[in-house]
Amino acid sequence: MPKMIALSGQKPSLPIVVIQIISGVQSSALLFAMVMLGAWFAEKVNLGTPLLSAYLKGNLDSENLKNIQTASLIGGVIGGMILDGVVTA
Repeated sequence: MPKMIALSGQKPSLPIVVIQIISGVQSSALLFAMVMLGAWFAEKVNLGTPLLSAYLKGNLDSENLKNIQTASLIGGVIGGMILDGVVTA
């Protein structure tokens, strides 16, 4: 961000540190809002968030973790490969 401001040729009205803090807070708030919205809509289409739900209900145990560990690992690896371009469609 400092490089973009320097290229604009104008002096910012706020210090760079304040702009970066505001940017970080904004990104965090948007991420939080989208995660909560996604978790809420997921229930409507039967795509729950089992770990988050178990944690919030206070019954997160090893059985809950074992149930989704393999699928999460496989899905994460495949998703990462797709995003990295290793797997071509």
